[in-house]
Parts: sequence; C-alpha cells; structure tokens
Amino acid sequence: DLHSFPTRRSSDLLVGTFVSNHYVSLASHTAQNSVCHTSPGTQCTIVFSQGSTTRSLPAKQTDANGNTSWNWDVKELGLTAGSWTVTSKATNGQHSSTAVDQINLEIK
Repeated sequence: DLHSFPTRRSSDLLVGTFVSNHYVSLASHTAQNSVCHTSPGTQCTIVFSQGSTTRSLPAKQTDANGNTSWNWDVKELGLTAGSWTVTSKATNGQHSSTAVDQINLEIK
C-alpha cells in the first residue's frame, strides 16, 4: 500500500541558530556565533533590521553538509541599542528562501 506525502525541496528548508545570544549588553560580552543550515552549496547571509537600518553578515556558501557559520561582534557590525529583527536568507541559483528568527535580538 503506497502513501503519498507532500514533499519539500531541501532548498526550501532554512534553519539554524541565527544568533547565539538574543539578549546583549553593549557594556559586556558582545561576541556572537550564527549558524545557517540549508542545502549544500547555498549562499547564506544573516540580516539584522531595525526600522530603516539594516546590517548583515557577509554571504557564505554552505559546505557539503549544508552548514555555514560566522563568529562576529555586535559592536563591530554596527548594531546599536534596541530591538533588531533577525532574518536568514539563502540563495541557490534562482531559488531563494528566508526565515525570520522567532526572537528579536535585544541590545541594551
């Protein structure tokens, strides 16, 4: 007996730890680690937005397992106090997908 299940291309799946710490104080530890997991060979970036201001991590290509990561610093990226929306973007050829972190990056 065969069953039919809806399928998604692996390039439709975009997950990861977009920021390692969602609550940052500019007066203390501002180092971050971000991870993107999608299909292998995909270009990923993480974008931070607050109103009309956006900052982003440089695009990186995922490895054979579909992973890439960044070690970065909140201050060096130019993020200021406030609440930042965190969006991961993946592009593979003409196909792209985005995922918004459920929790904003809160900087004090």
